[in-house]
Amino acid sequence: MARQVRGTKGQTLLDAMRAVFPNAEAPCGGSGRCGRCRVRVRADAAAGRLPEGLLSPPDEEEKRLLGTEEIQAGGRLSCRARFQHDGSLLVERQEREFFLPNIIRMKAASAAEGGETCAAVDLGTTTVACALADVAGGGILARAAEANRQRSYGQDVVSRIENGLRAPDQAAGMRRLIHEQAQAMLDGLCRRSGTNRPPRIHICGNTTMLHLWEGADLAGLSRMPFEPAFLESRETALDLEGADGAECRLLPMISAFVGADISAGILACGLADARGRPELLVDIGTNGEIVLSAEGKLWATATAAGPAFEGAEISCGMPAMDGAVDTVDQCGGVFSFTVLGRLPPAGICGSGLLDLLAGLRRAGLLDENGALKVEADSAGEKAFTLSEDPPLRITQADIRRLQLAKGAIAAGIQTLCRSAGVRLEEVGMVHLAGGFGSSLSPESARIVGLIPQELGGRIEPAGNTALAGTLMTARDPALLEGLIALAPAVRVLDLSRAPGFQEEFVNAMRFPHSAG
Repeated sequence: MARQVRGTKGQTLLDAMRAVFPNAEAPCGGSGRCGRCRVRVRADAAAGRLPEGLLSPPDEEEKRLLGTEEIQAGGRLSCRARFQHDGSLLVERQEREFFLPNIIRMKAASAAEGGETCAAVDLGTTTVACALADVAGGGILARAAEANRQRSYGQDVVSRIENGLRAPDQAAGMRRLIHEQAQAMLDGLCRRSGTNRPPRIHICGNTTMLHLWEGADLAGLSRMPFEPAFLESRETALDLEGADGAECRLLPMISAFVGADISAGILACGLADARGRPELLVDIGTNGEIVLSAEGKLWATATAAGPAFEGAEISCGMPAMDGAVDTVDQCGGVFSFTVLGRLPPAGICGSGLLDLLAGLRRAGLLDENGALKVEADSAGEKAFTLSEDPPLRITQADIRRLQLAKGAIAAGIQTLCRSAGVRLEEVGMVHLAGGFGSSLSPESARIVGLIPQELGGRIEPAGNTALAGTLMTARDPALLEGLIALAPAVRVLDLSRAPGFQEEFVNAMRFPHSAG
């Protein structure tokens, strides 16, 4: 899709694009490292050709990431190309449809059932999900998920915090984007279901996302001792047309790194009421959060897993959008895969990456330390090719990033349980949640060691527990009051200070001995 973009002298092409491409992508936050903000530029239709010297010439890094052929065809990295004077041009980028998995395990409903409606919004770092429900029957009237439009400011919360602190207009831009997106998504749900605007809208998200939503001070989230501007549930504004007088509330957060999405997940999984064997909630998305319920108490922690399993920082990675390889199978050394949507494969999303690692282990092509057992290419790089046409391959560097991510999550589980005095063998259930966690194969998770081996056979994909729990509070406000009382009582473990975590992390980066 090509759109006219107007820029001013000194402005990057990426900054100018944000006004006309709400889904502009820049996983590294525009620092010029990832090469994922590539576009094709051509002359303004009226001008007939690019104005002389409109954009800065490609620098050496841009040349390295794009190559001569792509640059000659008009390719640019939008974060590195800068307007040298005011002007406009046509920018072309490929739009892909976001894939909506079965994110909520609740019965469907129809608008004909009538009555009061309510809505829930989950502000994920990578994905924004919304659902509209019938209050009386509890069924889902409509639901949707989209890539978070803030991703042009960075794939992870750290990049967005840095951008927001660097320039107030960037913080305001992120706030505007997320409000416009939530409003548009809820409007769409109402149109699809033929209902009026919901009188009650509840919102969850990680702590950074809710600060960006509110336009709150980000400074406390950027440095030790990581003190958020607020954690409490509060009324908020959502300027939905026709929603005058609607109750719009943010759910309570637990800490700087354990947000309202996890509060909602605790509710959805019933962890606050669990009185039997210990249970775990492992929410794997752009960040990794873990909650342990044991003997009527709750412990929580967050791991710095990074966005690798969301497809960021992986050469062949992409979010779960149409065109993403979502499952990979290996039999007798032959690899096959499935693709979301009706587009040719363009990359591999988190569940596919996990399957691919498991397949490489079973095929004997990946050793316990994560080394690929394949021949290096002429440049000395080792990579496994899943598909020649279109080209899909995973490199040794990709595998190292995935090892860091899976090691952080596995070590977080082990350290949290040990700190709470719970042996892994005592855990009765692992609720695997999040955009990635809800679609991955439990067997692949076991083979690669994403989940400790002692928990094999007790892993249950739980869907989007954040959205489900938020919807529960929107249907029954008394549940929100319960969460407000519960959140301060959760014991939060800082893994950076937890004894033994670093040793667990180093060990968990290895792949389990048995890949069978």
